[in-house]
Amino acid sequence: MIDIKLINEKTDLSKIVKLNWDAYLKEIPLQVYRVEGYYHSIGGKWGNNDYWCCKRDEKPTWKTLMEFAGNTCDWGISIEEVNYHKFKYDEHEILRNNKVKILRNGEEFYSFTVNSLDYGLAKARVLLTEIQEHPVQFGSIDYQNEIIGRKIMFNNMPCIIESYTTGSDRVIIKPDLECMTMEEWKNNLDEYFEGEESIPEDLFAGSIYWFRK
Repeated sequence: MIDIKLINEKTDLSKIVKLNWDAYLKEIPLQVYRVEGYYHSIGGKWGNNDYWCCKRDEKPTWKTLMEFAGNTCDWGISIEEVNYHKFKYDEHEILRNNKVKILRNGEEFYSFTVNSLDYGLAKARVLLTEIQEHPVQFGSIDYQNEIIGRKIMFNNMPCIIESYTTGSDRVIIKPDLECMTMEEWKNNLDEYFEGEESIPEDLFAGSIYWFRK
């Protein structure tokens, strides 16, 4: 049976394990650690919980460490109605739309627009599930490093993600020239992308296969 065991001034923290979770307390970034065997709670989401945290700019000591049972990264949904201008056939028109944002630690991570509010909410829920199950650990502090330079399959062609900007909806993809020639790349994509050497694509597009080795 697991017993509660809390950190004190005699606790040996030399083998503390630093985790890469991008946890926050409101606007304060936290650093989460695992202190094996020092369980502050039992049961619930974390089971036998020996996770502890302190402010990210603090040294972990028995005085600074706090029991952690929070979110490894805070995710949310924001929806707002927006008007936009449409000009077609010499006619000007103001229409409305719904902008849906996926929030990561309170900041915009991904967004899309839809006409239907119900559809937007449904799509946002699906995206949040996809984010949790994605091979890229989007909840990590440096998740961008898992994206840039990653080998992928794009439209069944071996490619590499050339660049990505935090909060952007898109990645820039280039061919993996160790696996194909530039001529093959341009010939395969010429119909759609006019033979560009690198192309932008939606971060969650179905054309991207993330599990290429």
